[in-house]
Amino acid sequence: MRVMGAGGNKRSHDARRMTARWKGSDGARYFFGGTTLDGGRDRMWCSSKMYPNLKSVRELIYKRGYGKLNKQRIPLSNNNVIEEGLGNHNIICIEDLVHEIMTVGPHFKEANNFLWPFKLKAPLGGLKKKRNHYVEGGDAGNRENYINELIKRMN
Repeated sequence: MRVMGAGGNKRSHDARRMTARWKGSDGARYFFGGTTLDGGRDRMWCSSKMYPNLKSVRELIYKRGYGKLNKQRIPLSNNNVIEEGLGNHNIICIEDLVHEIMTVGPHFKEANNFLWPFKLKAPLGGLKKKRNHYVEGGDAGNRENYINELIKRMN
């Protein structure tokens, strides 16, 4: 999930270029949209770092999970959708998908590409100060384990 960063234009040229390049592909094309990231070096500048627990990831996938089959957005209502999309990678049910995302397993890239970006609702109570860093009382930046509270408010 991406919350506008506190750095603004203070980021390096490479980080700004990376933001422009993948801005539409990380789920942030929607207000309160999000997706899973593997935490590459350049992406650390562009997104709020988060360490969600298993319960939060499972709830997101069960409640707001959609798969990508034939370039169409299909709800993950049963395991047949997952088996059709990821069966050749031995991911045949929702729990296998949750496990692959949480452990960043060998088929993380395929599982992440299969998942459609989450469309979350606005957080209950709103955002306080999205321009300020989280440690300064704002909403941007590294929340570490407190991201679970935000996911709970938005799910």
